[in-house]
Amino acid sequence: MRYVYCLIALSFILSCTSNPPIPKRQHANEHFLLGDAYLKEGNILGALRELSLAKEADQDNPDIHHELGLVYMALDDYIKAKKEFERAISLRPNYSEAYNSFGLLYFRQGRWKKAEEYFKKALSNVLYATPEDAYTNLGFCYLVQKKYKKALAAFKSAIQNKRECAPAYLGMGQTLEALGQDLEALNMYNLAAQYAPENPEVYYRLGNVCIKLGKRDDAIEALKKAIALDPIGGWGRMAKSLLKDLD
Repeated sequence: MRYVYCLIALSFILSCTSNPPIPKRQHANEHFLLGDAYLKEGNILGALRELSLAKEADQDNPDIHHELGLVYMALDDYIKAKKEFERAISLRPNYSEAYNSFGLLYFRQGRWKKAEEYFKKALSNVLYATPEDAYTNLGFCYLVQKKYKKALAAFKSAIQNKRECAPAYLGMGQTLEALGQDLEALNMYNLAAQYAPENPEVYYRLGNVCIKLGKRDDAIEALKKAIALDPIGGWGRMAKSLLKDLD
């Protein structure tokens, strides 16, 4: 009987040691990865749930705070987004991705100077893996302020860092169009379409500039693509309006 008891006890010990509790940081990482996937899919509430659980398990992970900031920004909760970005940067002072996101937060609030400041902070780190993101955002920041020369320089820097950076071509096209250089803008929009063939904004702007250049057939083709890609969204509706005017 004692032998049987010992076997049972040993079995119990082995079963406990073969399934150790999951460390908090591993638990946090699992929720982080799931939250990141949800965010990329556009499932904002799912991302919020998983990233909040990740934060509970690991308060000192800058990546979790950064992603939470992006979620709150998507929810237009700028106060919480700012708090998360600040925490991320306090934990990793050279966190270029967080500086870039912070810049986007200020951009969305119309605070151009602060946005510029944070995009430039992101770019000050020579180890920043994706400087084209901050250069592109900086270019749009200059564009809305009608600082066209600086905007073009920023977009060019983005393209130098990543040749297929479609948002930079799109921004350069908008800048050139604002300067009245419609033919050059058309070339930039065509490059944007080449690298981002699923973006309805590209085809809307392409169609619009084709109208100005008298390229009616090309305009119709581009506008129909915008509508097909975004049938009920803003770009699709604007494309339908332009197409109607061509009839």
